[in-house]
Amino acid sequence: MMKHMHELIASRLTRRGVLKGTSGITASAVLGISAISRAETEDAGEFEEVEKGYDPHIHWPHATHECDLVLSWGDPIHPHAPAWEEGRTTAEAQALQFGDSCDFIAFMPLPMGSQNSHHGLLVVNHEFTRAATMFPKESDPKDPERIKAEMNGVGMSVVEVLLTDSGWAPVLESKYNRRLTASTPFGVVGPASGHARMQTKADPAGTEALGTLANCAGGTTPWNTVLSGEENINVFWTGKTEKGDPQETSRSAMGVGLRQVWHFSEIDERFDLQASPNEPNRFGWIIELDPYEPQSKPRKLTALGRFCHEGAEVVLDGTGHVVAYMGDDTADEHLYRFVSEGKFDPARPESNRDLLSTGTLSVAVFDETGVTWAPLRHEGVLAEKFTSLADILIDTRIAAKWVGATPMDRPERVAVSPTTNRVYVMLTKNPERKTPEGPNARTENYWGQILEIIPGAKGHTAARMEWTILLEGGGAKATEEGRVHPRTTVNGIFSCPDNAIFDKQGRLWVTTDGNAGAHYKLNGTPSADGVYLVDTDGPMRARSRLFFRGCAGSEITGPCFTPDNGTLFLSVQHPGRSKDENFGTNWPASQGSGLPPRSTVVALRRKNGGPLI
Repeated sequence: MMKHMHELIASRLTRRGVLKGTSGITASAVLGISAISRAETEDAGEFEEVEKGYDPHIHWPHATHECDLVLSWGDPIHPHAPAWEEGRTTAEAQALQFGDSCDFIAFMPLPMGSQNSHHGLLVVNHEFTRAATMFPKESDPKDPERIKAEMNGVGMSVVEVLLTDSGWAPVLESKYNRRLTASTPFGVVGPASGHARMQTKADPAGTEALGTLANCAGGTTPWNTVLSGEENINVFWTGKTEKGDPQETSRSAMGVGLRQVWHFSEIDERFDLQASPNEPNRFGWIIELDPYEPQSKPRKLTALGRFCHEGAEVVLDGTGHVVAYMGDDTADEHLYRFVSEGKFDPARPESNRDLLSTGTLSVAVFDETGVTWAPLRHEGVLAEKFTSLADILIDTRIAAKWVGATPMDRPERVAVSPTTNRVYVMLTKNPERKTPEGPNARTENYWGQILEIIPGAKGHTAARMEWTILLEGGGAKATEEGRVHPRTTVNGIFSCPDNAIFDKQGRLWVTTDGNAGAHYKLNGTPSADGVYLVDTDGPMRARSRLFFRGCAGSEITGPCFTPDNGTLFLSVQHPGRSKDENFGTNWPASQGSGLPPRSTVVALRRKNGGPLI
């Protein structure tokens, strides 16, 4: 019988027991709850911790650090683009402006391949649009002009940026600046390219798809391209799937046809299930973009599977193979790994461009002593259930369940330590959990946890690895109950880990999504989402500290460092978001200005220069 992740944790760890399979390390040591003398040396990353809270403003260590506002929704990214006008936009303007709901960020140095930390390209995802900030309240969601603007507000932006005496600023005249929208042409590569289920009236060959949607997190490659995950693509389609439809099971697995938020079908029949039944199959992939070639066509990488991609963390294994770890950001979905068939060749950059087009996609199957990566190949039970590898990849979620994949608590972004090679998976939450078992097995788990995977001597291509839990999210009593390091302050206790990145010193930076609501559920004291520095090794392992706090209604996403660790870029996404869109903040405009809040990329720097901490 398939076990849920919390059942495995329950049987693997006890409050004071021994962690099996990790060379006799005690559970208390792994969770960072062993007794520690205050005289012991702490790491060098010290800063004045931000206080938790919930208000209209953003917060950071003001005494020691600067915070630049780099790009906000509606800002021009071309010299001839119109300026943003108080929450009103048009399709023509939005195509030349920074998109809405910024998420993942990649800083790509200029020139390409350098370690320049003062000049580069920001590649930013735009997950969705917000009608409440883009249009008048009386605006019709089916108005064609509004829909055109929404279709131009999603996708991605590439913007050249420069660190000046006044802080980070965009270079509007740059030849690199471009927008990818819901209509941009993409090549389709890998095993599903040209497959019958990828073919449409507009693209009978099944090799070119228009647009990218719901771009959440991403990654970068050793050959200087940027990856972006298409996540919640299901909410863009009009029409229901009838019982007995040949695509009923496939659509249901991705949630297509079950809920609609945007009305793109009013002007584009691609988003009508009856008019273009295969179109949803062309979304839900990892896409690849070359930011240094502004005329290049981005690609959808079908070898990496189709599901609600949070992102793709790429690491170069010691064998030379390229490995990508990916989470499917939905409750009870799965964690994946792709291993390239070919090997990276630093002497021949052009030969590496197709490494993510051919290889083996696997899914994680956890047990009490480790994790096994089950390959999703057209063999065994999958050969019985699917007609081809392309079908497996189009219906990755279904295939994963046939090989016994472990249901997870919303696996989001993955980060790999540059110093230990360990893999950290952000498991945001799972409110539907029913059975309380183990140190993190809480009913209605609104708090989440960080999973640690240890590849071992065989590296990232190993068929089997070890695992443990780094820390668990929680509220005021988390320290007492051993879920976090006992030296963690009340400000540093967080819930709902979402995005994560390591700096060059091997320190883990974690952002949250839902921290305020999770804390409210636990103890009635909400605190806005933020950025936390989490120790993963040494005597302070599992200590977390609040470095940046967002404004009311915002989610903090896209953490990204410059090569010298001098700047931390962050996305303050959907500030003021609430069920009634009452906002509660005008950020980044001054409070009381009457202006709608805008999603914004910010840059944190130390006032006297040097590394961030």
